[in-house]
Amino acid sequence: MSTLAVSSPTAYGLAALAVLVIAQVVVATAAARRGGHVPGVAIQDGPRSFAFRAQRAHQNTLENAVPFLVALAAALAIGVSPRVVDGAVLVFVGARVAHASAYYAGVERPRTAAFAIGLLAVLVMSIATLTVAAPVSL
Repeated sequence: MSTLAVSSPTAYGLAALAVLVIAQVVVATAAARRGGHVPGVAIQDGPRSFAFRAQRAHQNTLENAVPFLVALAAALAIGVSPRVVDGAVLVFVGARVAHASAYYAGVERPRTAAFAIGLLAVLVMSIATLTVAAPVSL
């Protein structure tokens, strides 16, 4: 039986992603309570409200974590180079931190750029997985 080898940068990146998600829950809950909102209920105040932005940043991170984790699991199972996996993980996590920070601050262009960078990291890992799984011979 084979085991999936996870390198230190990938493990640290996954730990950092978990910390980010937990921190976002804390921030979103605190902002909602401060604004008099009931935790767990969608905030309808709009993007000018920090509570709204905090809740949306958290939701967006969760939505983007799913394809990232699927791509990561496939890359590890197929045996993609640890350098590629580590790089993609660190870029993705850094992009998610930048995205959340920009969302909290209410600045759209840096938020969009961070989203695109994170998406690119997932695509690189996915393409690397496909390349290893089905190499093309010329």
